[in-house]
Amino acid sequence: MSLAVQVPRFALVGIAVTALHTVLATLLITVWGRHPVAANAIAFTAATLASSLANTLWTFGHRPQQRSLARFFGVSLAGLVLTVILSGSAEAMGLPFYVGLGAVVCVVPFASFVMHRRWTYRPG
Repeated sequence: MSLAVQVPRFALVGIAVTALHTVLATLLITVWGRHPVAANAIAFTAATLASSLANTLWTFGHRPQQRSLARFFGVSLAGLVLTVILSGSAEAMGLPFYVGLGAVVCVVPFASFVMHRRWTYRPG
């Protein structure tokens, strides 16, 4: 599948799972009385599973396999680490939080896409 097809699909999946995370966390907190940290952990897990399935089948056109699922979660963990490094670095430099957030929003999705394309869904 071409890059011109994969990039917008990856972006749409990202938007959809972000919405899923937001709605689920909000419901867990406001309707079911869950603690915000627990609610976000549950919502993150649900969004990551949905992202894995949607990106595997639709963005990259693969069948779900144990190897690609493990790699997908490895890339997700790398994205979390990169998020902490970027936001923590901005904070350590005394910059406003939105500078770190901007770095995360600009860098992490791009890095995740590249890692998925070159590693998670690499043929062979």
